[in-house]
Order: sequence, then structure tokens, then C-alpha cells
Amino acid sequence: TFLAGHSSSRASSILHVFLKSMRLSIHFMADVVIMTGDKTAAVACEQTAAAYGAQCMTCDAAGPRTNRSVLDGRAKILRWSCWAAYLAGLAQHVEQVLIVGAENLVFQKDPFLALRSTGFFSSAYDSADDAVVDGGTNVILSAHSTRILLGDSLKHYRACEVCMSRQHKSAAYCDDMIAFPILSNNMVMGTGNAVSSFVRFWLAALHRYGFACQEETLLNIVAWSKQLTKDRLNVAVAFADSSPFCILGEGEHFVHVDITGRVHN
Repeated sequence: TFLAGHSSSRASSILHVFLKSMRLSIHFMADVVIMTGDKTAAVACEQTAAAYGAQCMTCDAAGPRTNRSVLDGRAKILRWSCWAAYLAGLAQHVEQVLIVGAENLVFQKDPFLALRSTGFFSSAYDSADDAVVDGGTNVILSAHSTRILLGDSLKHYRACEVCMSRQHKSAAYCDDMIAFPILSNNMVMGTGNAVSSFVRFWLAALHRYGFACQEETLLNIVAWSKQLTKDRLNVAVAFADSSPFCILGEGEHFVHVDITGRVHN
């Protein structure tokens, strides 16, 4: 996961909820790495992570130094740069990878076991090797409830129009997406090589179009227009209505969680 842009107390609270709920839900010793994007997050991580068996890592320590002029202080670029650098030397040595944002996230079940027990996209985890579907590797993204689609959300539709106009492209792209669910940019899951390939593709897209588009809007554009398949990446979507993953989005209530990771509502 990645953490930046919070006060010391807020960063510590986020990590306690994230790590406590994860350790209560994931019963095998998964390697947990927290990327920190600023000094405050790094200090909070060092004070919190050890109790949960997690590892803290600054972006500069994650791999080759990132071009700061390109990053330009934008967290949406920074966090994906951190993950890309970290996965570059690790992807071939791990069976499964889950990338999530720590903020507003709580584990109630083991996500890896949940996928296997329900048979949800089980083909992606048949072995330690990359799952190949129609010649491409499989990556799982999460989506908001299908009760509200892209065309139902004025916020997302207008963000798509702005994104297209700044790229000097037709707004017809937005009309083509109105019947699709809203993908979340806060979770990527799959085999090590598959996730690493996705992160590299997505980082390149952010460098190219991130100045013009909101991150979640851009993800929906490239995914639903099938740009990912051009890079031999097959994306499976975990819908909030029918998968082990629940994404709270448009028209939903907030989840109330205490510092122990217990959901109260």
C-alpha cells in the first residue's frame, strides 16, 4: 500500500485500522510493504508497522530513483512509481500481489482465500505461474456497485468530458462508457508478473494523460475502451454486488470502523 499527505495522527490511525484488520483476516504471513511518500508518513509507519509485522519503505528506497521533475509532486504518479520500482525486482518471485490504498480500507476476510473459496476468477490463481486467458495475463480490478453506472454519475461523466477535451478527442468516448460500472483506482490484484505489467502500463498512461484527467476517470477510459488488451493485459472486474470486494462509491454510506479494525455498521 501507499501512504502520504496526512497529519501524523491521521497517518497512524489509517495504518492501525489497515494493518489490524488485515492481520485478523489474513491468517498466513503475507509480506506487507507500506510505501511512504513523505516524511510524516514515514515516521508514522516506523512507529506502527513493526507491531504488525509490516515493512516500511520510502519511495527512494523502493528501487531506482524516480525523475522528480516528471513526478512534479503529484501523489497519483508517485505511488504508482513506487510500486513499479518495487515490483520490478520482485514480480517473478511472488505468487500473488494485492495493491490497495490504505485509507478508508478494512479487511473482513482474506481476499486471496475469498477468491478461491467462491470460485471467483479462480483461473487466475490455478498455479504460481501467470494465468493466461486468451493469450494475455489476468489482472483483477474492483468496481463500484452496478446500481450506479458511469452514465448515472454526472460527476464521472463530466470528468470524462473534461479529460477528452484536454486531449482534443471526441466526447463520444464518454457516451460509449455510460452503460459500464465505475472502476475503482484503489485496488489491483493478480499474479506478480501480471500486476507488474499492469502497473507499468498504468504509470505510462498517467505520465501521458494524467495532467489532463482525474485518475479514476482515466482508468475507466483506458479499461472500457479496451486499451489494456493492446498490451496483452486481460482485466477481470470484481463487481461490488457479486464479488468478495465491496467498494463504497456514489450514493453509498461511509463505513464506521474503530482503531481495532471492527466494522460497526
